Amino acid sequence: MENNTFEQGERLQIKAAVLEFNVGGNTMWVQSPDGGTIFRIKCSGKITVDQCQNSPISHSDVMVTGDIHFCVSNDLIE
Repeated sequence: MENNTFEQGERLQIKAAVLEFNVGGNTMWVQSPDGGTIFRIKCSGKITVDQCQNSPISHSDVMVTGDIHFCVSNDLIE
C-alpha cells in the first residue's frame, strides 16, 4: 500500500482465509491467511444456523447502525 489516502466509494480487498463462529454464540471472526483476526462481528443476541434453501454458498447478512471504522494496513490486495 503506497497511497495512504482512499477515495469515497473505492473498493478495497483484504484476503481472508476463514469465517468462524460458535452456534449459539454472539461473535463471528474473519481470519487472515496468517491467522490474525481481520474482522470481528458481535451481536447482542445469539448466532443461529439453518440449512440454505436457495443458495449453494453459506452466507449471512449483518446490518449495523452507525459507521464502521476499518484500520487498513499493508495487507491490501492490489
